[in-house]
Amino acid sequence: DNRSHVAAHRSRRRRWQKPQEDIMEKFARIRDVKFRRLPRGFSRRSENTTFYSFKTKAIHWRICWRFPLADAECVDKRVHEKTLLGRALEKYVDSDKGDPVLKHRQVGCVLQL
Repeated sequence: DNRSHVAAHRSRRRRWQKPQEDIMEKFARIRDVKFRRLPRGFSRRSENTTFYSFKTKAIHWRICWRFPLADAECVDKRVHEKTLLGRALEKYVDSDKGDPVLKHRQVGCVLQL
């Protein structure tokens, strides 16, 4: 039966391929970072775009910035592991160094909330 052959092929492939999450856990451990994941079924687990890039040999983090006083939330989908948090955050809070278009969008988002 062809279906059983296909199923056997898929199960063999899964044995040697590690999921991205296991790879992330390994490289985070090497960097002394405690990496925890949410259980399956949580929406924030599926939204997480943090990944390890074999090309650059670096972790690219997804950071969700929450500004409770402004009732706003911004997301950076790819922040290189060597980027200082202050440098990543300044585009949202620093009036001189920030992107004016991005700040305009933030004001619009805050007003819509």
